[in-house]
Amino acid sequence: DLWFGIGDVSGHGVTPGLIMMMAQTVHTTITTNYQASARDVVSMINRVLYKNVQGRLHEDHFMTFTTLKYLGDGRFQHAGAHLDLIVYRQRTRTCELIDTKGTWLNLMEDIGYCTENLEFTLEVGDVLVLYTDGLTEAWDPNQEILDTPRFIDIVTTHAEQAIEHFRDAVIADVMEWGQGKQYDDMSLVLARRVQ
Repeated sequence: DLWFGIGDVSGHGVTPGLIMMMAQTVHTTITTNYQASARDVVSMINRVLYKNVQGRLHEDHFMTFTTLKYLGDGRFQHAGAHLDLIVYRQRTRTCELIDTKGTWLNLMEDIGYCTENLEFTLEVGDVLVLYTDGLTEAWDPNQEILDTPRFIDIVTTHAEQAIEHFRDAVIADVMEWGQGKQYDDMSLVLARRVQ
C-alpha cells in the first residue's frame, strides 16, 4: 500500500519533535504491517500519543494530522484533521480545497467516533498538495500573512512544471514573500498522478 501523511505539533522544541517522531513511527508500523483504513490509522496513532504524551510525559501538546491511503485508479482515502488538502486539477488549471474533517490528536483517548474515512480522486495530470501552516502563515515585512488564497495562487502558477521544479518554486515564492525570513517549519509534499 502507498500512504502519505502530513501533520503539525503545537509548540516548538524537543517535546513537539519527539511527539512528531512518535506519530511517524506508529504510522509506519501500522501501515507497513497491517491492513488498515485511514480512520483506523488515525485512531491508533491518537491512542498511542495520548498514552505516551499525556500519561508518561504529562504534556498536552495537540497535533493536527491527516493520513492518506492510495486505493488505486487515482482514488485516495483520507482521515484526520489538518489543513485543507489542495488538489490542482489539470483539466481546469484550478485548485480544489478538500476539507479534512475530524479532530486534533492527543486531546482525548478515543477519537474513533469523530474520525471517518473520506475519499477523493485524482485524474491523470492532477497534483495533490500537502503542506503545513509554516507556508500559508509566512509573514511579509509589513506583518501581512500570505494566507491560503495567495498560497493557492503560487501553487497554480507553478503546477504545470516538473514536480521537483514545482516544489522548489513554491518554496522560493513563499520565502520571497517573507523576504528570506522563516518563522515556522515549512513542509510541502506533492504527488502528481501520471497514469
